[in-house]
Amino acid sequence: MKNSDTLLREYVRRLTDEDLRFIFSRFSQMLFGDRAEIVEFLSETRDIDRYLQAATSSFELFNMVDQVGELAQKEYARRFEKVKD
Repeated sequence: MKNSDTLLREYVRRLTDEDLRFIFSRFSQMLFGDRAEIVEFLSETRDIDRYLQAATSSFELFNMVDQVGELAQKEYARRFEKVKD
């Protein structure tokens, strides 16, 4: 199995623009229920679901989800934000 960094990077890069925007918006606002929606969305992909199942505590699960959020924010910037001179 791939290491978690590689797995998550590949997952985020494969996201459609619509799915990336969904994850980005949830992480940007982090309102009540956003984290649950993110986990539900991520668990739809088998490899990511297995990755999340390895969490031994809620704290660890939140850190894993936050890691996806950080990568999603970087990918969002790469795809949609113009580089400023």
